[in-house]
Amino acid sequence: MADWKLIKAKRLSTCDICGCNFPTGTEIYWKPGSIRCVADFQTKPEMKPEKVSRGTAGASAKDQYKKRSEKVKQERVNLLGKRLGAIANTLLGEGQSAEAWKKGTKGEEGIGAILDSMAERHGFKVLHDRAIPRSSANIDHILVSNRGIFVIDAKNYSGLVRIDEQGGILTPLIKTLYVGNRKQTKLVEGVKKQVGIVERALEGSGAQADVQGVLAFYDAEWPIFFKPNEIEGVLINSKGVEAAVLAQPVISKIDVEHCFKQLSKNLPAK
Repeated sequence: MADWKLIKAKRLSTCDICGCNFPTGTEIYWKPGSIRCVADFQTKPEMKPEKVSRGTAGASAKDQYKKRSEKVKQERVNLLGKRLGAIANTLLGEGQSAEAWKKGTKGEEGIGAILDSMAERHGFKVLHDRAIPRSSANIDHILVSNRGIFVIDAKNYSGLVRIDEQGGILTPLIKTLYVGNRKQTKLVEGVKKQVGIVERALEGSGAQADVQGVLAFYDAEWPIFFKPNEIEGVLINSKGVEAAVLAQPVISKIDVEHCFKQLSKNLPAK
C-alpha cells in the first residue's frame, strides 16, 4: 500500500470501508479517490480491482468462419487428393457458409469499432460477444450509457433496408422489415429476445436502467427519403448507431459502472 499517505483530514471525511465519519484534524490514510480510517487500513487489505473482460467484437463469428472454411477445404482434399484439392480450394474459395460468416465478422467488427469510439468519447461502457446462458448463441454488443442500456445486433446484409407499412386507421398497422427483396422481420424478434436476456441479467442487482434493442446494419443501403429508424420498439441505425443512442433522453438514475459490472459478470465473454 505504498500509494497511501497518513495525513490529517482537512475536512469532514468518511472511511470507504466502515463508513465512519471523522472530523477535521483526525489522522486518516489517503490516496487519490480513497480514504480509510487507521483501524481499517491496518486490518483490511486493499482489494484489487475486479478484472472485467470487455470481449472482442466478432470473435465468435470469426471462429465459426475459420472452422467452416477449414472444413470445406479439408473435405475437398479428402475427396480429390492433396494436389487436386489444393487447386479446387484456390478456384472455388471457402464455400458459401464460410463466406457468410466472414461477412458477418466484418460487420460485427465494424459496429464494434464504432461503439468503442462512442464509449471513449462519451464515457459509456461497451461489452462485445457475450455468452447467452444455456445457449450456443451470443449477443454481439451491449452498450451501457446514461441514456439506457442498448443491446446491439450487428448485421452485414446486402440490399436496401426499408420498412413496409400496411393498414392503419381502421385496421391494425403492420410493419414489415425488408432487406433487398427479402422479409427480415424475424431479426426484430431476435433482438427482442436478447433484450429480455439482458433484463434478466440485471434482475436482483438494484440496477435501474431501461434496456433498448438496436438492429445495426453495417455498410447498409438506405432509402433517400423515409429512412427507417424503429420497428416494434427496436431502433434501426439508418442515421448511425451514435445518432440512434444520443437521440434517447439522459436518465440520471442509471449507474453506468454498476450495470456494466453486473452484465459482464452474468453475461461473460464467449
